[in-house]
Amino acid sequence: MSMPVNTLTAPERTERKSPSAALRPWGPRRFWSVLIAILAVAAIQRGFSLSDYLANNPFAASPRSDALTYWNWAGRIAAGEWSDGQPFLSAPLYPYLLGAVRAAGGTLTAVCALQIALDLLTALLLARIGRQQFGDAAGLLAAALFILLTDPASFSLRILAQTIQLPLVCLAWSALHPVQAHPSSVRSALAGAALGLLALSYAPAILCLPLAAGWVWWTGGFRLPAIGCASALLFGGAAAIAPAAVHNWRTSGELIPISAQGGVTFAQGNVPGATGVYTPLPGISIDRERQNADARRVFRRETGRDGTWGEVSRYFFERGLSVLRAEPATTAILLARKLWWYVSGHTYGDIYTPVLERDEGLTRSLWLAPLPTPWLVPAALFSLVAWLGSPRRRFPELLLAAVPLFVTLAFFYSPRYRFPAVPVICVAAAVTLARVTHFRTRPLAAVPATLALAAGPATTWINATGGFDRPDDYRAEFRNSVGVALDIRGDVSSATEWFRKATAAEPGFAEARANLGDALARLGRMDEALVELERAVQLDPGRAASHDQFGRALAQARRLAEATAQFEAAVGLDPESPEFRTNLGNAYRLAGDLRRAEDQYRAALRLAPRDAAAHASLGSVLAQSGRIDEALRAFQAAVAARPDWAQPRAQIGLLLAERGDRAGALAALREALALADRQGATEMARAIRERLREIERGGAGNP
Repeated sequence: MSMPVNTLTAPERTERKSPSAALRPWGPRRFWSVLIAILAVAAIQRGFSLSDYLANNPFAASPRSDALTYWNWAGRIAAGEWSDGQPFLSAPLYPYLLGAVRAAGGTLTAVCALQIALDLLTALLLARIGRQQFGDAAGLLAAALFILLTDPASFSLRILAQTIQLPLVCLAWSALHPVQAHPSSVRSALAGAALGLLALSYAPAILCLPLAAGWVWWTGGFRLPAIGCASALLFGGAAAIAPAAVHNWRTSGELIPISAQGGVTFAQGNVPGATGVYTPLPGISIDRERQNADARRVFRRETGRDGTWGEVSRYFFERGLSVLRAEPATTAILLARKLWWYVSGHTYGDIYTPVLERDEGLTRSLWLAPLPTPWLVPAALFSLVAWLGSPRRRFPELLLAAVPLFVTLAFFYSPRYRFPAVPVICVAAAVTLARVTHFRTRPLAAVPATLALAAGPATTWINATGGFDRPDDYRAEFRNSVGVALDIRGDVSSATEWFRKATAAEPGFAEARANLGDALARLGRMDEALVELERAVQLDPGRAASHDQFGRALAQARRLAEATAQFEAAVGLDPESPEFRTNLGNAYRLAGDLRRAEDQYRAALRLAPRDAAAHASLGSVLAQSGRIDEALRAFQAAVAARPDWAQPRAQIGLLLAERGDRAGALAALREALALADRQGATEMARAIRERLREIERGGAGNP
């Protein structure tokens, strides 16, 4: 919404006469006709991309890292677990919306379809904002540029919070301008609520609330009515984030407005040797589900006491700050690298790598959205710098562009951290592009705009020439990730081929070689598997997972003593892994050492109280020890943690039969049989049928 002319300062009147604002010959009917055509083409493009993604990309059925955390979190919410007893470790709006979709029966495909709809809404809002602020051509160009960008086209197919951040950025942007044009407490409160909603999906946006309140007070001439509007904005924002803050207070006793993980993330971008992107911290797992438990363990080890959530976060903030303070010159270089990543980063992705997905043939339809975000960043910066001359009027644009840049410089570069700036980048780049059309009439304005547009592709050429952010730098890791996704899906043969491709791209990549060996072992190719796994352990003796995988293969080859040694090495390197402790316990149980096995299972359950495998393994060792009541409780806990697992249900049935509860045994075994049949577990189903027949005839038997 434009401000009344008589409220503009002299510089602002000049801006209203800018080339972008002069492009208003279209008229509403033509504008909306073109916009509808853009959105229709975009809907077809996104629909084709979704179809291609589901058919050809293994990541479609296997969420990873943050995506897996969100999906599991949403599953718990859908099951009625509104809180897990700890403060939020990520902005909570997205997982709760995801939980609502899951509660309604929505699948991963349904979520992607909904996110595509939000993408189209974002394009619509960008066209409207661009039109109101800069003219018809700028609005249509902004929508078209957004649809052509690779990042939004790719992210809409993922389970990531970024997919709802963009429409919320546009909502907040749309709400801020009316506060300036027609200030009122109601409009200010609505703008604050919009910023609060954005913060619930993008925690750093909480910085916008005090800054926007200061802007409202400033634009109102620091008079009393302006104080009322600024207060209303803060009240609206506080009301929006209050549910998260109350939840965090009730679960931790601390005032944590949105999420409690900031310190760990800050340290991950500012450790010694950091290069401007994500850097793992020693002792902190890269697994999002375990990071905070590891951070608390590191704090306890280094301070000798348990810390509150706030203390742990502050501890890691201080670690990162101490690194930055230690060497100012190195810090300046690191900040410059982060800035260059922000401006030019094209290939790197800390979770997904769309460029390689497209190049390796997994999502060919991404060629329909061929525009890299960094190609627009210099053009956007050109307009943003010009808008610095009108800070009152252009504060919303400058604010929403500055926060993602600040997050990148303070933490580290990720395409996900730059992503919330995409709406402003599209509109600002569209304004620059509109200036270029006036080359003949206003060359002094058009020439620098043209150079800014050319600078985007030039950054990609500079990186390629200098060996920075090359696709081949990430190809081995990417191929390994594809193999993991295929493995999760159950396609072990295809996973093996991708693991081989990963080791071909980087022969010293221990993780890919260990994954290759693990897959070969499950295919029964034991000689090859043991060679690969032994090599993986030699390449990286400090990688606990390689020892665990080697141990499982050795156990499968019935080399139990060697397997136990590998499991012990894995637990020694990573004592906080419930999976490694469960596997070590299984090795002890197979060796007949039931006491040590039980100790490992209970240690695993202290680390992960809902670990179904640890509960089931504990049940087995308790049953072997003759402690039937305790064994029943362990198997029941396994069923509660994983209701679709047939094995513990079958064990419950057998134990009930042993106690003489024939009816209960038959009911449990029939439930287990139904699950085994539904999941195609043929051998298990055959064994359960045999036990059912024995019990029906009056016998019992063991599984």
